[in-house]
Amino acid sequence: MATQVCPECNASFSATRSTGTAVLCAKCAARTRGTSPLPTKRKKMPSPDSTNFSATVDLPPAGDANLIAEMHDQPTIEYAPGTEIGTPPTHVLPPPTRGGTTHKLQATDGAVGPSGGRQLGPYEIISEIGRGGMGLVLKGRDDALKREVAIKTLLPDARKNPTHELRFIQEAQIAGQLEHPGIAPVHLLSWDERGNGFFIMKLVAGQTLEQILEKWHKKDGKEGKIRVEYPLPRLVSIFERVCETIGFAHSHRVIHRDLKPANVMIGEFGEVWVLDWGLAKVLGQADARDEQVAKPDRQRGSKSSTPPAPAQSSKVLSKLESNVTLDGTVVGTPGYMAPEQTAGEVIDEGVDIFGLGGLLYEMLCGQAPFTGKSIKELLVNSARGDVKRIPRTVHGRTVPRALAAIAYKCLEFERRDRYASTADLLKDLRAYAAGEPVSALEENAAERVKRFARRHGRALALAGSIVALVVAILIAAGISVWRQDLIVREEREKRLQAEVDKKNAEAGSIEKDRQVRQAELDREAERAQRLQAELDRQKALNAGAEKAQRRLKAFEPYTEAMDLLMRGQLPDRAATLLRSALETDPEFEEAQYALGEALRNGGLPFDAGAAYLKADALSRKIGGKPNLKALVSAGFTYDGAGYYTDAEDAFAAADKDGANDPLAVVGRIFRAGHTRRFREALKLAESVLKSAPHLWETHFAYGYVLLEGIQDGMFPTNPTRDAALTEIHKALELSPRQAEVMNWLAIGLTRSGKHEEALVWSGKAIALEPKNGNRYFQRWMILHEIGRTEVAEKDFADAKRLGISSSEQLLYDVLAANNANDPERAFKIFGQLLKETRDWPSFVSNWAIIGLRLGKVDEVRPVLKRWSEAYPDYWCVRLLRAEIMMKTDPPGALREIAEGLKSNPYQPMLLCVKAEILMGGGRIKDALDIWEKVIELNPADIRSVGERALCLLALKRSDEADAAMEKMKKDFPKNPKDIKNFEDQYLEAKKRLK
Repeated sequence: MATQVCPECNASFSATRSTGTAVLCAKCAARTRGTSPLPTKRKKMPSPDSTNFSATVDLPPAGDANLIAEMHDQPTIEYAPGTEIGTPPTHVLPPPTRGGTTHKLQATDGAVGPSGGRQLGPYEIISEIGRGGMGLVLKGRDDALKREVAIKTLLPDARKNPTHELRFIQEAQIAGQLEHPGIAPVHLLSWDERGNGFFIMKLVAGQTLEQILEKWHKKDGKEGKIRVEYPLPRLVSIFERVCETIGFAHSHRVIHRDLKPANVMIGEFGEVWVLDWGLAKVLGQADARDEQVAKPDRQRGSKSSTPPAPAQSSKVLSKLESNVTLDGTVVGTPGYMAPEQTAGEVIDEGVDIFGLGGLLYEMLCGQAPFTGKSIKELLVNSARGDVKRIPRTVHGRTVPRALAAIAYKCLEFERRDRYASTADLLKDLRAYAAGEPVSALEENAAERVKRFARRHGRALALAGSIVALVVAILIAAGISVWRQDLIVREEREKRLQAEVDKKNAEAGSIEKDRQVRQAELDREAERAQRLQAELDRQKALNAGAEKAQRRLKAFEPYTEAMDLLMRGQLPDRAATLLRSALETDPEFEEAQYALGEALRNGGLPFDAGAAYLKADALSRKIGGKPNLKALVSAGFTYDGAGYYTDAEDAFAAADKDGANDPLAVVGRIFRAGHTRRFREALKLAESVLKSAPHLWETHFAYGYVLLEGIQDGMFPTNPTRDAALTEIHKALELSPRQAEVMNWLAIGLTRSGKHEEALVWSGKAIALEPKNGNRYFQRWMILHEIGRTEVAEKDFADAKRLGISSSEQLLYDVLAANNANDPERAFKIFGQLLKETRDWPSFVSNWAIIGLRLGKVDEVRPVLKRWSEAYPDYWCVRLLRAEIMMKTDPPGALREIAEGLKSNPYQPMLLCVKAEILMGGGRIKDALDIWEKVIELNPADIRSVGERALCLLALKRSDEADAAMEKMKKDFPKNPKDIKNFEDQYLEAKKRLK
């Protein structure tokens, strides 16, 4: 037995200590739960910057907001012990009665909730409110704060798809970051002991605007009460509150995309909430949609449904109703979507302006802006902009022309003809409420008088009573004066008219005929102009309808291809389907981007890069903006396949046209890395990682900069390399199917000496892109480095068979020349490689160093001069200058090395050259210190080990020198030539000492 305290009446009573079992208070019969251990492990959620939104995908609605509003009418759900959240319940108790009697939960057979005690984290689960195709909404209780909350989580089937979990997290992030009285706040995003994500929201109650308008516009005699409670001015006030909420979201670059009466709720005390941000989009960020058409949200009393298979899409479309939300290329609710939204074009805040117009339109006339017998007919009507006129009177009441004009302006076919922003819309609404003119309506004189009278009715009545007496007195006196004046003016006008008639008669009939003909010509020109304008309008409407029909036809093969790509199956089949979709609709930008993904997975990186670039060209043609995701994807694909100049061009386009968008900054980072400007690249990478931690590209870019910065000697190896590998792992957690990221992880592991683990990741990259010859070439480089020559050559044979770039072939030839100890051939091949890669610094430096060792100073010097001007702070420029000056000016050479070490203090080559110069000047002790530092930076450098042994011998520390030579023989058994060379030098030095 254990003492329990009732959370309702604070009474103490005894109960059996049973984890998670529901018990009843002895005093008030309130239900509480037994002692339950708190979970010890939770997933941690990265906290995005509140001013930088992190969503890049389109989120489907996870449940009907009406279900939350009507939760008090729902039955209580009982679960069996250990049941996971989202599975069918074992017991369903009836809902609470209206008379106040509460049905108590009976814990039979030890029945407990989904987490072992009807407990989800710190929240007690009370009942299930509703579920959709992907999500589940629960009613819960926060024991700490004594309040009821709404808990949203994913169904088990949806959790199996990583994309759904990411979309679920991003839905919570968008709603959580939009802190506004008109948006239900998100209290928490967390995971339970099973690793299932959930987020906690304010439990809102009331009526949706759809329910209110349905009653308002009924004609069964019962609508009088609702019209008294919600007169038209109050509806307009509610609409104004909705506009303010959407304006707040727009100020944070977020658009709702699914505005309709069902997504607006009015609370018992007049609160107004905009619900269901599942389809919200952050402008300027690329989408990652679940490319399917979802079934209707589940209504109370209906059976749950699952999304249709891609092959069934067309059948489902014909059965949907107009209030169903579509998610995919066409995102929104048929009947309320803007024409550009229906056509799948580039969108902005204008789609929400259109949606607000749909709300006002339905307030005024009781139906959605677009109607139709099927989804297809609805979409076609939407693409044409066929909005029916609002009746002059509704339910016997005149519809204000100003409000109708505001609705029409919101619902204009062209985006440029609508309100520019919600601020302009609110300005007109407030002007209407104040009796001022609105910009959307041109008034005639009579209407201006009526509006003035409505606005100043009392003042006019008071003034009229005062003025009436004065006017009555003055009228009598003025009548006689007026009559006399009228007689005089009539006589004067008669004389003037007689003179005019005389002059007109003298002008002659020829001039009259000319004027008549000119007037007729003017009328004909005006008539032709009107006809041409109408013809242009009809052509535009027909073009829009045809575009919508093409998109619908292309959507079926597109969804089937996307399903294959998401499963990682049959990339060749996916590419065929996508080409079919593009033949039907050549302006299908999303399909063009997906074709790039399919070709990349199918092992055709050059063709994939071209497809990505075409997606960018379509985006510029249709929306006037670059497709940054396509450009960066092209850069990664070309770079990973050895097409370095093409990669540079793609990154440059993203950098140039993307301003400060995170993906544009990623392109900027890789451009800086290619030219070895790693300090600049590091600042950019740190900044973009902070602003966009939700993008896998930012983590990859940061890890890449750290790995290459170590190679250039800018950072110490430890702990920088561990940090780099951590960031690359994070990139793979966010996007697990990125072969190029896996390849860089293998490179980092190889440099850390973790060769077996590196080979595992290189193998995973090959498994993702088995027809990409470059992936085999990259594994060949790892195998070659660790001495597995036979296996390595098999990989190179596969690479040649599948195809590699000319740059990668030249790299192979250079390594072969080095292994054959043929520096002349290596120098010549490097020269060819420079032409392939536009003088990349990493290749030029190797070419120049080999050339100087071969005595080709005159050939190297012009390149060094050009380099000094282009990259004055690059460490290799300092190194090459020092190499040239070593024999003629050793002090000057040391100064160059010192300058290089200021920016790259951990660069082994700079340290080696410095040690050589010091040894040549007899400063053996200083040289020994440097060789030991180089060994610390790179223990695998046999040259540093051998030179250290020679320095120890020169300092007459013979025992240490002998031990160093023996250790070198033991540690480098695969370098017999180098060991023989150092042994000869060592024996010669011993002879000189004797």
